[in-house]
Amino acid sequence: MLNGLNTFQIVVGGVVAAFVLLLVLGSIRNLISKRDGVIWSFVGLATLIAILQPGITTKAASALGIGRGADLVFYVAILLMFLGFWMTYMRLRHLRKEMTSLVRHIAILQAEEGLGKGQNVETSKRQNVEN
Repeated sequence: MLNGLNTFQIVVGGVVAAFVLLLVLGSIRNLISKRDGVIWSFVGLATLIAILQPGITTKAASALGIGRGADLVFYVAILLMFLGFWMTYMRLRHLRKEMTSLVRHIAILQAEEGLGKGQNVETSKRQNVEN
């Protein structure tokens, strides 16, 4: 083993370290926003620390009045998932509003284009039904 690390710590620690490196590179190359890069890099580094030094989570859990470090990790994971779901919901809600606005705008432009050619609304409707 590598300095007292078990196989799990080596394998999963390596995967998490690679993930953090990809986040940093993606942030530098503007593939992801700087804010997201910083947030997810922080989460990745905290995960890496928890994997490589599990005693730290036990000490933090004790300081917070939680029995085990594993319980603290579980609670934090649930909170982060809740936050992620909420952020995704808010983003989808925003996209729906933008899409509705865009569709309305396109419909108005198409209606004005059709009416600009000497058609009225009723003539335009009849032609659409016939086609």
